[in-house]
Amino acid sequence: MNTAFLYHAIRAGMDMGIVNAGQIDVYDDIDPELLTAVEDVLFDRHPEATERLVDLADRVVQNTTENIKAKEEWRSW
Repeated sequence: MNTAFLYHAIRAGMDMGIVNAGQIDVYDDIDPELLTAVEDVLFDRHPEATERLVDLADRVVQNTTENIKAKEEWRSW
């Protein structure tokens, strides 16, 4: 979200800000589905934008949790 915000803010004329550079991604590397959801919230492009972003975040967390469980499954062998 910060990356998309900064990308558009800089294009709109922002020339100074305090950021944690370690947490900023490359705008062009953001997953298109995530970028659309984030920009829908930033620009208030859709009445359900917040809910869509929360749903996407839940899916990402669930997938990440499942991947971690799968990677650690070997411990139960």
